[in-house]
Amino acid sequence: AVISKAFADAEFLAEEDSKHLLSETMWVVDPIDGTRNFAKGIPFFAISIALSKKGKTVLGVVFNPATGDLFCGEKGKGAFYNKKKMHVSKVSKLKDAVFEVGLAGRERQDKVNLRVFKKILPLGAVSRQFGAASLELAYVAMGWLDTYIEYGLFPWDTAAGVLFVEESKGIVTNEKGKKFNSLEDKMMVSSNGKIHKQVLREMNR
Repeated sequence: AVISKAFADAEFLAEEDSKHLLSETMWVVDPIDGTRNFAKGIPFFAISIALSKKGKTVLGVVFNPATGDLFCGEKGKGAFYNKKKMHVSKVSKLKDAVFEVGLAGRERQDKVNLRVFKKILPLGAVSRQFGAASLELAYVAMGWLDTYIEYGLFPWDTAAGVLFVEESKGIVTNEKGKKFNSLEDKMMVSSNGKIHKQVLREMNR
């Protein structure tokens, strides 16, 4: 309602919108990212809002109302956590990384995700599971996660978070190492950049 009042011609792309129409300028919104966490009372869920122009995210905000954590970013102007500038970690070896491969409980997607997980876990990296993509990407941007990988995400899951990672000197690609396109790519690989080639190599072996 606030966006619509401020921008009378606003177009939206959201999970709850059955049409999923794309326009040159649109607001990409997930009212509750991490729905199952929210329903169970686990304080790891968020509201994710991004502004996309000509297919590129120029503005993003992710807010966890349970903790008060606010992440925001603007293309070319950096990304911030509670007003503190975000920067990815300096971990340079995959064996020293804290990683996540998202497992969402969707059989077809998780077949791919489990295959990646089984390749990375034996290398010595430490795994975590959180359950809200927008926040997980923000955690990569903050350096709390060194890499986050998931197959089967949607634009409303990733639009804001990908901007945060890129503005924090990290990298987000598909499994082939090409710049991630949330409207076209199914596999998302985000990292601090220093371990990105190692991650891709292990994923694809």
